[in-house]
Amino acid sequence: MIKMNFCMRKRPDRSLDQFSNYWREKHGPFAMSGRTSRLGMRRYVQTHLVMTPLASALADLVGPSSAPYEGICQLWFDSEDAVLETRSTADGAAATQDLIEDERNFLDLPNCAARFYREEDCIHGAAGSGSHKLVLATSFEDAGDATRVGRDVAALLTSEAAASDVTKAVHNFGLDTPANDMLRKPRCTSEHGFDYILELWFADYASLTAAVLSTDGMLPRIVSALRNGDADGQVSAWIAAERVMINGEEILAAAA
Repeated sequence: MIKMNFCMRKRPDRSLDQFSNYWREKHGPFAMSGRTSRLGMRRYVQTHLVMTPLASALADLVGPSSAPYEGICQLWFDSEDAVLETRSTADGAAATQDLIEDERNFLDLPNCAARFYREEDCIHGAAGSGSHKLVLATSFEDAGDATRVGRDVAALLTSEAAASDVTKAVHNFGLDTPANDMLRKPRCTSEHGFDYILELWFADYASLTAAVLSTDGMLPRIVSALRNGDADGQVSAWIAAERVMINGEEILAAAA
């Protein structure tokens, strides 16, 4: 399986609520009315930015960073070859163009970022639709450093996760692949996306709050590990809520 993270910037003339509502209520169903299947999407998750009182505390914890994306569209496919094949057909090109035309209604496409990733579980657990999660992301001068930093993060998580109530943790390692161009070129999107994205799910919102507010817990150590691997020391972080549109868990389990 191969995973795509499409990091979304909303149109400047749309509020966060307008962006989220359109994506959830209009674009999601529009995509699923035949287009997801025509493009071979096996799992589809909307990850929406959530503005909570924790946002300022998280910003203080992380330090200098770029503005969080308003959403991440996460899609899983059978393989890179499957992505290239479906988009090279007339039907696949038409389905892609349909999606792009509707994306213009709520996205600032040139400032979005699209990339395929290798997904790797660190803590395997369940997280259903509506779950809150913490997203931390960064890039490196040498993209190969992502693997080393991922190992450091995994060591921290596995040693301290029980105390922090992390129920699931997933690494996303950026891939440099021709399939990326299939995403970017039709959208005139030049942003390449992060080299590494870490997704953390917590037992409940109270556990997430405790992790963000702790000054000597797991999260400050993870941020330090990410910052040390980054050329300019910047780590982006935001709190998000998931909406699972196409589940596909049985497909992921079979591929594992």
